[in-house]
Amino acid sequence: MTDALTDAGRPAPSLRAQLLETAGDLIARVGLRGTTARAVSGAADVSAALLCYHFGGRDGLVLAAFEQAATNAAAGLAAEAEALAGLAPGPADFEDWFAVWVLHRGERQRRSCLIRRELFLQADRDERLQAAARAWYESDRRFVRTVLERFRLAPAQAGLVLEAVQALGDIFLVDSGTIIAGATAASAARHFARRLAGLPPPEPASDWRTLRTPDPASLAPTPRTATEARILAAAVALVARDGAARFTHRSLAAELGTATSVAVNRFGTRAEILRAAFEHAQHALLARNDLLDQVRAGGTIPRATAVESYVDTLLDGSGGLRPEIVAVDELLAAARHDPSLSGLAGPLVLGRGAHSFHLLRALDDAPEGLRRMDGFLLTVCGIAALSEIRLLAPAARREAVARRAWQRLALLAPPPAR
Repeated sequence: MTDALTDAGRPAPSLRAQLLETAGDLIARVGLRGTTARAVSGAADVSAALLCYHFGGRDGLVLAAFEQAATNAAAGLAAEAEALAGLAPGPADFEDWFAVWVLHRGERQRRSCLIRRELFLQADRDERLQAAARAWYESDRRFVRTVLERFRLAPAQAGLVLEAVQALGDIFLVDSGTIIAGATAASAARHFARRLAGLPPPEPASDWRTLRTPDPASLAPTPRTATEARILAAAVALVARDGAARFTHRSLAAELGTATSVAVNRFGTRAEILRAAFEHAQHALLARNDLLDQVRAGGTIPRATAVESYVDTLLDGSGGLRPEIVAVDELLAAARHDPSLSGLAGPLVLGRGAHSFHLLRALDDAPEGLRRMDGFLLTVCGIAALSEIRLLAPAARREAVARRAWQRLALLAPPPAR
């Protein structure tokens, strides 16, 4: 097939490339489940039969769209690595570079971030998507290792850097794009980079007003009746299993084995149920962490105990992600596509960040000079680690999650030198 020429005399993109571009745009805008064959063919103004001709159907198209997005992202990273090759930066220069990278990803690579986020969210539901996610992750990891070597930093910290750039770029800039979100992300990025380079953290003023400890009343769960609690528990299980995009009053009623009116009479809209389910899930996770009462009582905690509690909060006995953490991750992703769910991330990361800060201070070998930003980073990096966890076989997760938790604690709350 010969491509038509544009008005400027340049070749128009091939139909295959056009379909890939359209699918990528839909994945970024409405998520994987909204990227149906009908939606793609309608947006591209072509027959749905052409999807089968070029890609074997919708599933082949979305896989190819993910792979194309990964290829484009890798090309951008290669160009950045080449630009660094001619320089001789030191550890102290990493702070500026990392802060700019976080901002660049959030502001200029929004589409790529959203596609990557969607791929990793769905990776453990489809073997082909998991292979594509692993390839993308390894490409990112190779780039970060190269960068750390350029700045004369330890390449073994690449996993921590990937967690931080994803957390700060995706959760804040991609989610809201506001100036305050960008400023907070840049401040957190600089704090993280200085910790990584072994430099003193910035002054406490750089922690930003948004990182003050929230009012405890704002973190308390909304009182629920037994029926409401049962509805929300079913909603969490449903979102964890099928994803937020498929959640409806009807699917919830089927999960509960009741009439739809049971949920509608208590939560009038789908958004109300999902917001309440988000709150229910995060408080269930906090309740599972048996260290919080000890922290509130002013007791001290061995690091090994803190790591064990963290792992048990995320994983069940077989290495599966607990439904509550899967539901929280799903709903954070859904909030990017659904304005009625916007603002979910703020209460989660600020509330959990405050808990993490107090946990760090309660370590029996807690260092001097801890900042609220350290607790904040501990939380957001832990959330971002879910992407990597999904790429591991369940049997390998517990050891890997514990190892990364030890690394995170060593970076953000290094034990005093002996």
